[in-house]
Amino acid sequence: MNELNKQFAVREEAIEGLVIALIDQEHELLIEPPEIRKSTLVTELAYRVNGANYFQCLLIRFSTPEELFDPTSLQTLVRGVYKRNTSGKLPEAHTSFSDEIFKESPS
Repeated sequence: MNELNKQFAVREEAIEGLVIALIDQEHELLIEPPEIRKSTLVTELAYRVNGANYFQCLLIRFSTPEELFDPTSLQTLVRGVYKRNTSGKLPEAHTSFSDEIFKESPS
């Protein structure tokens, strides 16, 4: 927390909330004005967790589930098995950051 507080001046409250959420394995919702560097703050925190898989996405009106979970594997679908390749996607992340969640599509 000390390193992040030095790097992100006057963001102590947000940093403390993120660290507590990370330790408690809970979600944190940051509702702040644009250009506050929320994504940079979360990315810096995630990089300080050794061995953690980090996933980040920007959700827009045209976002699809495939952007978070990857498309269905056609090789397994031919055999009658519905499976997604989630490598490097949200389901395998230890921590993640989704930006603009209120602008996402209904899907």
